[in-house]
Amino acid sequence: NYTAYEVAGLGTASGEVTVDDTYRGRPVVRIAESAFSGATELTGIVMGKNITAIGKRAFANCTNLTGVTFAGHTSSLGRSAFYGCVALSGIELPQSMRQVGAYAFYGCTGLISADLGGAWSVGDCAFYGCTKLESVEVPDTVTSLGRHVFNGCAALSEILIPDSVT
Repeated sequence: NYTAYEVAGLGTASGEVTVDDTYRGRPVVRIAESAFSGATELTGIVMGKNITAIGKRAFANCTNLTGVTFAGHTSSLGRSAFYGCVALSGIELPQSMRQVGAYAFYGCTGLISADLGGAWSVGDCAFYGCTKLESVEVPDTVTSLGRHVFNGCAALSEILIPDSVT
């Protein structure tokens, strides 16, 4: 007797995938741990409006993933959620975002820009090794930045850390 569902895998889908808002009349609220991990046929993902959480390694090593669209109220990205997504060039997190897990975008070497939306905390090494990262929007809502968050971001020449970070 389920009240909500989570996406557990890609199945036969490829290209740009849209996560539906509902399944069998119930909301789809989460992308499971490792759900799309290593899915090289995935080029884009549009999150349904009911997705609130993205599990650990959910999209890790999706090497052809170029775009991610958040349509609803996603509030947390799990550890290594987009680890190694080398084709991803930009990310705009929603204002509902609260927690960006450790290593969330680690090794996303094609990432040029990142907007942290309404994030409160950014985990250790979240953008580690994003060698092309040029700009990051860190909102005033951020109170915690982990260790080595921007280590190895050679193209990042300046970043403004708000006073809210302790």
